[in-house]
Amino acid sequence: MCYAIPGKVLDISNDVAMIDYFGERKEAIVDAGNIRVGDYVFAQGGLIVGTLKEDEAHGILEGWKEAFVAAARFPNVFCKLSGMVTEADWKGWTPADLRPYVQLALESFGPDRLMFGSDWPVSLLAAPYGRVVDGLVEALGPITAAERGKIFGGTAARFYGLKV
Repeated sequence: MCYAIPGKVLDISNDVAMIDYFGERKEAIVDAGNIRVGDYVFAQGGLIVGTLKEDEAHGILEGWKEAFVAAARFPNVFCKLSGMVTEADWKGWTPADLRPYVQLALESFGPDRLMFGSDWPVSLLAAPYGRVVDGLVEALGPITAAERGKIFGGTAARFYGLKV
């Protein structure tokens, strides 16, 4: 199943739009002449496939958050923090870009059901391994060493039944 998150067109140049996905920026090809700066669009596979109203765009994001939080209510559901840097602006992402999503995951699942996944080697498209780790540490904010230990190994070991 594929899904798309709505974004706002910031700029269009030579049939390529810069789209802001609530803090993350990506490019997409404009295949229709009726897309304008300020429009909210869906893009799939780097191609704009539809438009929507601003309130619809914000409603979809809120719906995603509600579904994410609802999934966390099931004690057998875990969350892996993985692949975020390749979904962000590869050249310009910062830990602040990741923070809203990381904080939502931390608040929803807690360190006992949250685990780090490097997404290596794909993550190398956007950052070296150390920057991925450091970025997540910063996005997690002030947590205890025990909580950090769970997120960066303990939870995964328990989930996968590993003896480490």
